[in-house]
Amino acid sequence: LTAQWTEAAPEMVTGTFNMNGTSVVKTVEKGATLTDIPAFPSDAGYEYSWSVTDFTNITENIVVETVVTANTYTITYDAGEGTASVATQTVTYDQAPGSFATATREGYNFVCWKYEGKAVQATEIWKIAGNVTLVAEWTSVG
Repeated sequence: LTAQWTEAAPEMVTGTFNMNGTSVVKTVEKGATLTDIPAFPSDAGYEYSWSVTDFTNITENIVVETVVTANTYTITYDAGEGTASVATQTVTYDQAPGSFATATREGYNFVCWKYEGKAVQATEIWKIAGNVTLVAEWTSVG
């Protein structure tokens, strides 16, 4: 009698990556490193990461979720010849700031804060992905 041998197939494990309602499954030999990790979309205003960060020595099936964090940005207030109640304010992308600095100027009424020539409201959802300067608009009293 002669023994015949066949090489056993390596045990495989999976990494399931859940992102934006879709799943991408990667298969790797048990104990190996998961490579070719799915890329995140380019999405201004947000930072993306995975709920698992170490993809070495994968010994069991794993499920990895997308962690999405809205970026924060700085508003700088330019009241011109007036004064603003605060010099800067932090805002979160995709959320309404809620309030802006109060501006005062002797002999003038404050009209609004403007960004790139357009009036902005603190109740509007913030969709500017970057630090900005808001400029006060004034009208003369009398």
